[in-house]
Amino acid sequence: MSPIAGDHDRDQHARTRFAELCAQLDEMVAQLGGPRYYNRRGEQITYTQHLLSTPADVSVARTVLNGATVVTSCTQRDFGGNHPPLIFETLVQSDNPAQPDQIERYATEAAALAGHQRWVERARAEREVVDGPP
Repeated sequence: MSPIAGDHDRDQHARTRFAELCAQLDEMVAQLGGPRYYNRRGEQITYTQHLLSTPADVSVARTVLNGATVVTSCTQRDFGGNHPPLIFETLVQSDNPAQPDQIERYATEAAALAGHQRWVERARAEREVVDGPP
């Protein structure tokens, strides 16, 4: 057997074993009655699919302003058992530690993008008021 063939066999065995372990983990999470996870289209996914998500799977929008950052993402998790599941959220973080973070959740990516824009406009308006006239 050539070294390349041996490497291929080891890789295939590792992929098979990884898939088996993922299936076992998903089964344990299901038995425990854990939260449900969803992709950006609102389709239910497994716990391991959630764990293996990439930034491209969850990042929706990010706007950095003078004094605040507005981040919208797909959390892939419904925090309240809603129907439809609220799997997107916009988080507004102020640079001022005395001002609490603000969060709004949405069921669809379209609603999340619209919400992101609303929060950006609101944060800009608040900054203009705080800064006063030029």
